[in-house]
Amino acid sequence: MVNRKVLEKLSNQELNNYLKPESRYVAEAIEMAFEILKQRNATFDISETERVKSLIKNRREEEIKIQEEKALEHKDYITENPDAFPLQSRYLVTMFALVFGAFSGSILLAYNCFKLKKTSSVIGVLIFGLTFNILQILAFPYLKPMSDHNNFSLRKSPEMLFAAIGFLMLLFAWSEVIPKKFEYRQASFLVPFLVAAIMLSLILWNYNNWFSSFLIHRLLQGLF
Repeated sequence: MVNRKVLEKLSNQELNNYLKPESRYVAEAIEMAFEILKQRNATFDISETERVKSLIKNRREEEIKIQEEKALEHKDYITENPDAFPLQSRYLVTMFALVFGAFSGSILLAYNCFKLKKTSSVIGVLIFGLTFNILQILAFPYLKPMSDHNNFSLRKSPEMLFAAIGFLMLLFAWSEVIPKKFEYRQASFLVPFLVAAIMLSLILWNYNNWFSSFLIHRLLQGLF
């Protein structure tokens, strides 16, 4: 977002640099510089005015195109096409990280890397999940006094903070290890079912608080 007060401090010559054809400023900044110059009684003939308006229009179209391309890069290209490559979906990977902890999400993502024959990524993802879980184990004794299983806020429920961080980091890891615009279909649910069953057992047993249990506790409270 462009700060108008900053532009108003610039001289007319500096503002005119915003209007040059080779200017790489965003459309909003160019338009604002143009308005400020007109308020300062700077004169523009018809051709110059049209050129500046065209520059603003073209720059805005470029910005929209860039935003659309970025949105496509982050789009989840899951399909029902039976010929597509089978992977565990991004939704499952991130939801497992949120509900069962980052380690469970990393197992599903590592499964995808294995299917894609990305051996180094398999190891890297699993190391991340294990390291994240160890950090959570080490931090939990200090955060437990602040924990409130009846509250979803990050301040009162530190476990929710770990779950949210794990979710975001697995989302980032997905974008790094899965090819851009890669179309895939949902793989068999057997692997996520087994991972969920094992993680749920470990969470309910929760030996020495090794695994995140915040959301599971809330779900069980809602059921019972």
